[in-house]
Amino acid sequence: MGDRQVLHGATANLRVQRRRLLAWYLAISTWLVAVGIVAALLDPAVARSGSFAGMASALALGIAGLVILRWTPRRLGRTPIVAATACAVAAMPAVIAFHVDPSRILISVMGSMFLSMYLAAFWPPRQAVLWIGTLTAATLGAAALAPTRLLWVGYVVVAAALLGSGAIFGAVGRLLVNAA
Repeated sequence: MGDRQVLHGATANLRVQRRRLLAWYLAISTWLVAVGIVAALLDPAVARSGSFAGMASALALGIAGLVILRWTPRRLGRTPIVAATACAVAAMPAVIAFHVDPSRILISVMGSMFLSMYLAAFWPPRQAVLWIGTLTAATLGAAALAPTRLLWVGYVVVAAALLGSGAIFGAVGRLLVNAA
């Protein structure tokens, strides 16, 4: 009986940590997007870059994810964390879809890499694979739809970065979470 209580306590703690880290990711990435929007409004060169619509979409998705995590009742079970994760997965591809500079696409992929690590560490393995696959497909699709084109090697780098960060650093994160 005592082992069950410990296991249940660890599972409950994992849920709290998963929710907390997703909120941190959404808060930081949304804040960075907001800074990008302010820069676009203040600097005509950035405004001409064409990524304003994507940044506005990502800002809305980030805020929606944060609102879902903060004000949705916990009694709804997994629905809030799934909805907030979907917002996070959609946000960076929204930015990438409007970039006109290939280097900015690759810089934006870094945010998706952190999300990939989070997904691998805090979601059950099968679900993590689905989330990371969706994130990778959405990011590659957004890069393909962007006004600028990456060389074929850019798509390989993006896929390898997202899948690799989830596999390697996500596995390390999972080991640390399980050891705690």
